[in-house]
Formats: sequence, structure tokens, C-alpha cells
Amino acid sequence: MSQKFYTLITQQGAALLANATTLGIPLKLSKMAVGDANGSATTPDASQTKLIHEVYKAPLNTLTTDEKNPNQIIAELVIPENQGGWFINEIGLYDEDDTLVAVGNCPTTYKPKLSEGSGRTQVIRMIIVVDNVNAVTLKFDPSVVLATRQYVENLITSKMANHEQTTNHPSATTNSKGFVQLNSAIDSNLENQAATPLAVKKAYNLAIDAAKKAYNLATDAIKKANDLISAHEKSTNHPNATTNSKGFVQLNSAIDSNLENQAATPLAVKKAYNLAVDAAKKANDLISAHEKSTNHPNATTNSKGFVQLNSAIDSNLENQAATPLAVKKAYNLVTDAIKKTNDLISAHEKSTNHPNATTKSKGFVQLNSSIDSTIENQAATPKAVRDTYEYARVVDNKAITAHEHANNAHNRISETNNALSNITDRLKYLNDRSQLSTANKRYVFVIQDDAAAGVFDVVNDKFVWSFNNDGLCAGYVDSSRVGGLDQFVKDRTTPVGVPMPWPQVHPPTGYFECNGAEFDKNQFQKLAAAYPSGKLPDLRGEFIRGWDNTRGSDPSRMILSWQQDTIRNIYGNVWPISETFGHHGGTGDGAFRAFSKMAKGTPTSTDEGGAGGFSFDASRVVPVAHENRPRNVAFMYIVKAE
Repeated sequence: MSQKFYTLITQQGAALLANATTLGIPLKLSKMAVGDANGSATTPDASQTKLIHEVYKAPLNTLTTDEKNPNQIIAELVIPENQGGWFINEIGLYDEDDTLVAVGNCPTTYKPKLSEGSGRTQVIRMIIVVDNVNAVTLKFDPSVVLATRQYVENLITSKMANHEQTTNHPSATTNSKGFVQLNSAIDSNLENQAATPLAVKKAYNLAIDAAKKAYNLATDAIKKANDLISAHEKSTNHPNATTNSKGFVQLNSAIDSNLENQAATPLAVKKAYNLAVDAAKKANDLISAHEKSTNHPNATTNSKGFVQLNSAIDSNLENQAATPLAVKKAYNLVTDAIKKTNDLISAHEKSTNHPNATTKSKGFVQLNSSIDSTIENQAATPKAVRDTYEYARVVDNKAITAHEHANNAHNRISETNNALSNITDRLKYLNDRSQLSTANKRYVFVIQDDAAAGVFDVVNDKFVWSFNNDGLCAGYVDSSRVGGLDQFVKDRTTPVGVPMPWPQVHPPTGYFECNGAEFDKNQFQKLAAAYPSGKLPDLRGEFIRGWDNTRGSDPSRMILSWQQDTIRNIYGNVWPISETFGHHGGTGDGAFRAFSKMAKGTPTSTDEGGAGGFSFDASRVVPVAHENRPRNVAFMYIVKAE
């Protein structure tokens, strides 16, 4: 069977992930290590706490999530060229506390040193799958990051994609350079777009085509003219050609003539074609020279153009542009002026050489928020004015209500006397106890000097409930009267550390799964009292059995000790059937028995022999599995964390 290569999360890593999900303690992955497994192939084991033989460990280069699979975390380690001289058979991923979170194997790979003649770096990637990627902190030290080729390619692709999508570039005009849109049209009037080579080719082809057509027309006209001339030479009665009628025509090689009764020669057409080609060349030369030239329009306050930079901060020029240095100089001057102003203000505030204000002259004045002061050389604050107004309003309201209170005083005194009479009637003090009755006097609350207390039902002549120093001692407590008492008691009576079955795949808040994980004994001290080792029992797939405690049915057991599955021994013997040797029927003992016998007698033919053997296979009559177990239902065992 071929070797398989994979990565799995260790038991310690699973516990840390569970804590991160349940208690919100993020798992911080920080390092990766490689090992040679002592020169042999290895298989990852979830119970591992370290590599078999570690040869190199370093901080992670990158730690990211897979864009296509968000639950996959990709950790990357770069081994520099100056490290090596060993084989790589195993890989480990560690958190910031050097706890092995994940372990994997890989095909045997040799990492050479630089001194061995190979200067390559080695990139190791490990992928783990988690249920909740938010429980893992994706952070690494940028001081140790090396840019891999794939990282650089991905970064360039991302930046180029963003650059291609952005439109934050200045557009080109006939007055300034900038980004420009291409246009392949040859009949457009736009001045803010650039002609493509296709547009130039179209225009050139049209010019060539027009020249060819003109040449062909001229050639045809010459031929027709020659024919006419030949006919004319034979005849003298010929009308002259006009723009409205055919006739004899005179040739003309000029290219600037306005005559409409003569025909252009091929020479005239060639001259016109040459002029067009020369004009196109000159236009291209002018465009090329313009791009190299600095003879461009200058910018003004009314139009765009080329501009000269200026670093002065006292210039009155309006046709030059300020440099960042000029802006910085101006900013520094303003900042310095503000600082000096603040210094002057501060010095002024600290100075005491100011005239004080009086009722007859202006000057410095101290504020006062009091509303009952007689001082005349201080000024009232807005708060003092507001407090005075509020005080006046309150006094006015009190004056209004004073009369009403006076009118109601007699009535209130009567009501108070009646209330005191009712309280006195319901409240009684005896020699060894006090009691308070309800309004209808059916129920009486009694408290005695010995701390016994209770509520007595006068109609039924019994205590509804009562307490003494030992707690609830008599009467009844109706469930309708106590509400959530049962749950209240359960929440406070279940000890920390007691395994409890839970019907969900994740433990509730404040509980741990019994999966063999370690926990922080300083943080969970009550749980540490139940499990001093700082490690929870692993009850996944296990049954709980009562501790023998010297009874003798399961001797020599310790609390929390694990026990392998077993069965009681099943044994027996079988004897075969043989006529020749006097065994007339099969026999057996123990787990085997004979269920039929052959008749006794003399063999009538050669003995064909008895059965060669028996096999015992329980699966022929009962269900079997890889373990002994009763019928069961699967629950997750959990414990309270604190």
C-alpha cells in the first residue's frame, strides 16, 4: 500500500480551537517546524505533542485563508538558503506558546545548504480546516516575511487589476497631456481623443483609393479623348466638351487651374497625388517635432498650458506655479506665527499687570457663579443668571403650592393616623416572637427569638412554610409559588467537573467537552480541584463505570483510570465422529454440545472419516463489532468550566 500524506489537528490543537470558539480566547498560530523523523517515513498522530525529530523551526512567513474555501487556513514557512543539510519527512504548526496545533507528513525532501552548491530557498505550506476561522488570529511578524514568487505575482496582478479599474487620471486635451481614449473613426470632429493606427490606415487607404480612382478616370478620359481625337482628326465637325455635354477637349497639366472646359492629364493627377503624400509626411513630422518641442502655450489664470515652477513665497507672479517647498515655507511661517501668538497670549495670561474692573471703569474681572454674593468687582456667569431664574421660578411654585398644602394638612394628618392604626393592628409583639398579618388577617408572618420563621395559615390552622436554623423544616412549598426554584437549585448544585451528557455537537457557553484536552489551572481553579493534572478525561466513545472502591468486582482500579474492552473466556472441546475407531457420534463439552448421534453398528463400507475440525464464529448467530458494547445512545460528555 502506497504512503499517504496528510495533515491533522492534534488533540491539543482541538482543545485550543474549542476554547477559542467557546470562551472567545483566540488561537494565535506563529511558528512552523520541520523534522526528518530520524530518517524514516512517518504517519501523523493526533496525540503528538512534538515532532519525532525536529531539525528546523522559525516564525511563519504568511498566514492566510483560502479565497475559495474560507474554512481553510494556509500557513507558509520559508527556509532560507543558508539552512539545510537534512531531509524533511514531517511538518508541525505551533501557536505562540509552542503548543503543537497540527502535524503532517510529506514526501522525503532534501534541503541542501548554500555551502553544498545550492542556493535555493524551500517553501513549506500547511493547510488546516477549522469550523470557525474567526477563532484563529491571522497575524504574523512582518520583519521575517520573505516575498515568494507566487506572492509577488499575486500582488502585481491585484495592483494591475485595481489600476485598470480606476479612472482617477487627468484626461488629455489639445492644451495638456494626460490619459486619452482611442478612436478609429475617420469622420470624427472630436479633439479630446486620439486616432488609432487603424484610423490612419483607413485614411491612407482612402487617399490611395481616391488617387487610383482619379488615375483610372484620367486614363479612361485620355483614352476616350484619344479616340475622340482620332475621330476628330478624320472629321472637323466636332462640338467642344463642357460640364453639361460631351465634346472635344484640350488637355491641361496644371494643378491650380480653374478651367472647366479642359481635361487634366496623368501628370496633373500625379502632381496632386505627390502633394497629398508630401502633406501627410509633413504633418507626421510636425506632430513628432511637437512632441519633442517645448514650444507650447504657457498656462495663465484663464487657460491651461505649460507652467514654470517657483519656490518663492513673496512673488506676485500669476503665470507660475508654487512648488511643495514654497507651500512648506508658507506653512512653517504660519505655524511659527501661531506659536508666537500663543506664547504672547500665554505670557499675557500669566501677567498680573492689568487694571481691575470696577463699577466706574473697565478692566479685568473675575467670574462668579454664586447667586447670593454681595461682591461688586466680579461678574456673574451665565450659570449664575440661570440659577437665579430657576430659583425664582421654584420659589414662585412653592408659594403657589404652599396654600394647597396648608389646606390639605388636616386631611393628611387624619389619613396618617388611620394608616398607623392599621399597621398597629396588623403588627404585634409577644414575649418570644413578633408577627405581621396580612390585610385580611388570614396569613401571619411569625419570627421567633430562636431564628425560626414561617407563614401561618389561620383558616387551615397550619404553617404554609417555616424555617429554623437547619433550613426548611415544615409545611409545603407549592411549585406555583417558587417559579424557577428548581432550575435555580440545579444551576448551583451541579459541582464543577461532573461529566454530563449533552445532546449537541458543540458544548454550551461555560462548559468544556471531555475530549482529553488540557486547560489553564490558574484560570479554572474549581475545575483544577476536580482534575489536578490540568487535563480533562477523554470520554469520546467511552462508557462510564462506577469506581470499585474496595468492593472487589473491579479490583485494583484508580479514579479516572481507563480500561480496555474485554469479554469472559468462552471455551469447550469437540470429539469427531468415526465408525472405524468406535466413536459412533460426535461429542463436546463447554461451549459445544452434540445435537445428534449416528446409530451403532458395523461399518458397511470403507470408513470415509470423521469431521476434520470445527470453527467457532459468533457472527453467525449474534451481531458483532470491533468491541463489546450494549445498546446505547451517543451524547457529548461535558463539564462545567467554573
